[in-house]
Amino acid sequence: MKKKRIMKQLAVVSALSMVLALTACGGKTEGTAGTEQETVENLTGEEQQTPVQEETQATQTEETQDVSPTEIQDVQPEVPSEETPNSSDENQAPIEDVQSEEQAESALSEEEEQGEMTGETLAGGAISADGQIIRLGMGYAEIEKGKWAISAKDHEKYEAYSLNPRTTSGSAMALYSEDYGYEFESFHIMVSLRNESEQPVPYLEGTVDYISIPNLTRTEKLAEVILPGGLTLESTEEEFRAAYGEPVSEYDDEATGFRSLSFEDGEVRMGINWIKGSINEITLSM
Repeated sequence: MKKKRIMKQLAVVSALSMVLALTACGGKTEGTAGTEQETVENLTGEEQQTPVQEETQATQTEETQDVSPTEIQDVQPEVPSEETPNSSDENQAPIEDVQSEEQAESALSEEEEQGEMTGETLAGGAISADGQIIRLGMGYAEIEKGKWAISAKDHEKYEAYSLNPRTTSGSAMALYSEDYGYEFESFHIMVSLRNESEQPVPYLEGTVDYISIPNLTRTEKLAEVILPGGLTLESTEEEFRAAYGEPVSEYDDEATGFRSLSFEDGEVRMGINWIKGSINEITLSM
């Protein structure tokens, strides 16, 4: 009986021990849950955001590490190299080349013109003004293709005129260049026209039978004039005599300083007037 009583007491003690153990475990778990809840509720706004920010930074770090160096370089904007030629520099080179070629051609043209006029004789009846040759017997239509031409107003006027067969106009018209202006006081060339055919022709289809460069001593800006034999406006009386021979006529007025000489070669006649030692007018006729 004692033994059974002891066994019952041990069983009761064991059962109580298990109940106490289970009760202790349950209380600890609930206490822990309460502590965690309280901890979350007591966090400030910054402390709540910290885990999110750290997580975002970690994510960005992982994404950055996943991108290869090549992909990063492709995203970066291209920076022009200092050694890359400037587009304006590239465009200037051809322009300079073109200008150099044009200048060379212009210089060559002037040399050729000078050489051609040097080989001309007075009988050829030609003068050169700024590189354009105007010759007795040349059609006006050919002259106006160059830089020398009558003004638009004169062109309109002369279009209404005609030349009778085998006649000359009897009056001269002025040829101008935009380089010198269209005023009568500016440098200009006077020409008259002739109809050599047996039928009437429009006035501007006539041919040149007279050329004059007047008022040179009163003109501020002069064109470059070259005469047969390569003579110029600076040539002396002795140089004209050497080129064209002895004059066929000569006039001198010491009181006014006026002097004139006339030379002939075949059907062409040249007159030169000086005023106080400077050439004032040159005429060519036939």
